[in-house]
Amino acid sequence: MSGLAGVALESERPRDTAAFWSALLGGTRSRSRNGDELVHLDSGLSLWLLPSSAPKTAKNRIHLDLAGGADARDQAAVVDRAVRLGAVHADIGQNDGPRPVPWVVLADPAGNEFCVLEPRSEYADTGSLAAVVIDVADPHGLGRFWSAAIGWPVVREHPEYVSLRRPDGRGEWLELLRAAEPDDPARPSPRCRLELAVPDGPAGLTDEAERLTGLGAVRRGAGRLTDPEGGLIELVSTS
Repeated sequence: MSGLAGVALESERPRDTAAFWSALLGGTRSRSRNGDELVHLDSGLSLWLLPSSAPKTAKNRIHLDLAGGADARDQAAVVDRAVRLGAVHADIGQNDGPRPVPWVVLADPAGNEFCVLEPRSEYADTGSLAAVVIDVADPHGLGRFWSAAIGWPVVREHPEYVSLRRPDGRGEWLELLRAAEPDDPARPSPRCRLELAVPDGPAGLTDEAERLTGLGAVRRGAGRLTDPEGGLIELVSTS
């Protein structure tokens, strides 16, 4: 079974964007075998900063939620620090409703959106990164797929979202958020995807691709698939 290795985000300046995320989240940096910029977090998750393949024209399908700390002053401090490092405030319609939302939406230097959450008890022990969030049409259906794909149980269900977490209850959450009507499913962005680690080399990549296909994924090439709603998945060998 593959494990969630990381989140890939594209950037016109991957090195600068990696420096931003490393400073903001406290991760260490390295490069992959093919030169991609990586930021390694204490939880074991990595951010992959890749050269952009297309201009950014719409909100990413995947975004990061940062923990806001214990009170409003902590949240404001995280926002201020992010802005000092190069983030900008972003408007994705978060305040179009009758009441303003309590979280703050920002974008990294490449325009990739992320949120700084208001204090929430469920994220008190996650570290700087509270959750990886995917916009989906069917949170419950895709939640079953991802739970089977990476072995993380569903720990919270709501009509509008589903939350998964590692079996040991550590680290960031994976959350699937309803963000499209059933007849207009969320479209995958070419600028973001999930990276899944496979430990058994080329043979393992083939076997894992076959297993994920049996769960509902679709093959798109060597080591690349899409989930049942079209979200990009990259299989990465760790051996």
